[in-house]
Amino acid sequence: MEIKSKLLSLRLSGMAQQWQALEETRRTGELSLFEGMELLLQAENDKRQESCYERLLKNAGFRYRASVEEINSDPASRTKGSSFMDKFTKLAIRKSRKKALVAIGRKMLVIIWHVLSEKTQYNPNLVHVYDPVKMEHKIKYHEREIERAKKLIA
Repeated sequence: MEIKSKLLSLRLSGMAQQWQALEETRRTGELSLFEGMELLLQAENDKRQESCYERLLKNAGFRYRASVEEINSDPASRTKGSSFMDKFTKLAIRKSRKKALVAIGRKMLVIIWHVLSEKTQYNPNLVHVYDPVKMEHKIKYHEREIERAKKLIA
């Protein structure tokens, strides 16, 4: 217990917790000096990163506690008439359903970020699923490809 109290007095709480775990599992004698120091330093580093993240999260002053895992994009991809449904069906043809859902979730997060950063209301009419100019270029490209294929066949 002397080592743990010294680590705590030096404000190395991550190392103290790891040392206590090593003592409880009786692994302190099995480890070499190098392995033991590596474990203790890794534990201290992890503890400091965790406390830094918690401090930043606390100081950010978010009104609501939420995480990305709580956002479910599946219902948005099934709502008839929404731009998300259109995008989902187009993506699901080319990609797997899960990848399409992830893409829709990302799209929703980008929209949420813009709404929060610009402090404006979300207007779905301003979300362009397809750019008409790009679609026109794609149509012309495919028409040229069809003509080229017809020449090759004839």
